Amino acid sequence: MRSELVFEAKRTLPSRYELCRVQSTAARKFHRPGTRVADTTDDVLRYIADSVQAAAISGNSSHEEL
Repeated sequence: MRSELVFEAKRTLPSRYELCRVQSTAARKFHRPGTRVADTTDDVLRYIADSVQAAAISGNSSHEEL
C-alpha cells in the first residue's frame, strides 16, 4: 500500500516537503512510456526508503551511520 511506502520513505527524508520534491522529480525522470505513473511512484518511494544515500544528499544529520 502506498501509505506504508510513504512512511518508510519518510524515515530517510523526514522533511515532507523534501520527500515530495525528491519523489516527484525522480518519478518524472524514471517514468517510462507504457507504464503506469502509479507504479513508477511506488518504485521511487521504495528506492528512497531503501536509500541511506538520499539522507546524505539532503544534508540530514539524523543518520549517524553515514
